[in-house]
Amino acid sequence: MTRKDLMASNYPGALPSITDPTSTSKFNSPSHSDQHIDTNADMLAIATELGLNPAGAYATVALRLDALAASGAGDLLADGTIPLTANWDVGNFTITSDSLYAKAVGMGGNGAFRAIDSSNNYLTFYCSGGYGIMDMGGLGQSGMLIYPTPVAGGISLFGYSTEGQTAEWTICGYKTGDALRGLQIGVGVDAADTASFDGVSNYLFDGIVESDSLITPTINATATSDLSLFGTTDVADDADGKSLYIHRKAAEGDHNIRLYIDKWEEAWFGCTTTLYFPSFVAYQGNVHFGKDASLNNTFKMAGYITADTSDKYIQWQVNDSTDNFELTREDANIGAFDIQMPLIVDKVIGTPDAITATSDGIAASLETLNTEVTTNDDNDLDIVTLAAGISGQIKHIYCVASFAGDTWKITPATLLGGTQITFGDNSVGTGCTLVYADNEGWIIVGNNGGTIA
Repeated sequence: MTRKDLMASNYPGALPSITDPTSTSKFNSPSHSDQHIDTNADMLAIATELGLNPAGAYATVALRLDALAASGAGDLLADGTIPLTANWDVGNFTITSDSLYAKAVGMGGNGAFRAIDSSNNYLTFYCSGGYGIMDMGGLGQSGMLIYPTPVAGGISLFGYSTEGQTAEWTICGYKTGDALRGLQIGVGVDAADTASFDGVSNYLFDGIVESDSLITPTINATATSDLSLFGTTDVADDADGKSLYIHRKAAEGDHNIRLYIDKWEEAWFGCTTTLYFPSFVAYQGNVHFGKDASLNNTFKMAGYITADTSDKYIQWQVNDSTDNFELTREDANIGAFDIQMPLIVDKVIGTPDAITATSDGIAASLETLNTEVTTNDDNDLDIVTLAAGISGQIKHIYCVASFAGDTWKITPATLLGGTQITFGDNSVGTGCTLVYADNEGWIIVGNNGGTIA
């Protein structure tokens, strides 16, 4: 009921102000029409405040308020809140002084709490089959649970565990073509003061994995697969592969061992300090290089030669063709194999160089101990030249084949007591042994059939 000239009521902000007429009051003092207008305004204000059907299912509003008070709600306070004096049953919920309970309705007969946003995304908490469950879903949902701001005290799971309680946190996933699997994370499950990761066969970490300390790092003896490093890491065609470093950091100096495969597909093992292969008790056993049932691998050791401004190497190998252990050099920039201590051997076998002497002269090698000479059967004097050696070098030169009319001689660059040693006609078995000295040149220490001149 409204009228365009209806005055506004003070209710419910204040109680209505009423002026009662007396028996002697006239109709215009107070105004009779204003009295009706004020009464109508106050009645409309009260009806608006209570709303339609304020008694609800009760006979009167008073009965409804009595029932509310009996259910545990106290008197309505000025701030609009209602304190609880006992448990309060409201629809599907029971409210106590400190808790809100969902009754066994919805979610398959289980009490549930659900928060829903304007896009129908929802977060639901409920119990089922003895488990507490949190469910997320809805239109446009991302499937992520997010704490939008940092939690000051962190997030704690099982923070009130007591002795003997070692609960695990299980994260499950079901990859297409696999099976439902769960990663179990726990503390104290397997050992004291130890975090455990269990439940799956493989653990893949996409980023960098660091550890402040590894007390006793081990690979389980029951492991069924090899340990693979960088097996899925591609590098550029002209780049070295990834490296495995083992560091030792200390005040007196930092050093490391590095293992990697370079851009030429060759394996490198290096270190920033001296490399030892210890033989004390803790490392019993032998060290093998090139141990293979079918290959004859080489072992190379290199060093820098200043005169050639490059690295040069020596090479060790067991030669399958000769059945010998060979020590060779890359080229003549490595001068000699210098043993600076006594050498004890069971046998010394000097592989000879075999030459055919001519009248024009042919040089005996300085790189072999023995030189075998064959004359060229042209009925003249054949010549073998011998360059200067190094101090202490020994050289055996002898004839193994000669012909009638052939003679031969040795002409060293320098010879103590002469310039040549000459051997007669058809002189198989003749020859001499010489030793080189820095100041004297070649010195004859053994002579069979030669004439010194």
